[in-house]
Amino acid sequence: MTMTKEELESLLAGEELIKTLDVKTLVLDIVRELPEEELLAIFWNKLPALKPEYVRDYLYMKRS
Repeated sequence: MTMTKEELESLLAGEELIKTLDVKTLVLDIVRELPEEELLAIFWNKLPALKPEYVRDYLYMKRS
């Protein structure tokens, strides 16, 4: 079963989405469940927005 935007807005009963739900955590939970190919598609799509320094620092920390 899926939820529509309208159904969510109805559940919120006028409350502001970002103030009511921990949207970041919900999105992270969704991402954790994505199949690898979907996750990689998102990664390759967003890669151009990453600065080389950020990736280099991440790899340095990961390897340490």
